[in-house]
Amino acid sequence: MTMKERVQQYAETVQADPEFYESSRRAKYQFALQVENETCLFHVEASSLHVKEEGWNDSWDFTIQTDELAWSRFMEKMPPPNFQHLLPFVLKVEGTALTGNRMIAMQHIRSLNRIFQVLRECDSP
Repeated sequence: MTMKERVQQYAETVQADPEFYESSRRAKYQFALQVENETCLFHVEASSLHVKEEGWNDSWDFTIQTDELAWSRFMEKMPPPNFQHLLPFVLKVEGTALTGNRMIAMQHIRSLNRIFQVLRECDSP
């Protein structure tokens, strides 16, 4: 399953997650997830998550960039060290970066990380 397919298929599951709901009650941010040449935009506001395709007139606060191999390791049910949480993933994994407004990303790291935890739990092998 591609990154876009996984994200779009499980967006409602993330939104229904109690921990995501609590951690994003006061949140308002937009970010892009770029895996190789695929990009998805996420809009989080007041416990609501919307995912959409990138358009020419879109803007976002920050971008998480990675390659396919690192992404697949990050999405494993039991990921190895540095792939278990978003912060070491973007700081320590080669070829992975957090660009843009890092302050907004860190202000919302709990809800941001929970998005990826739920995606990981949904259909990991």
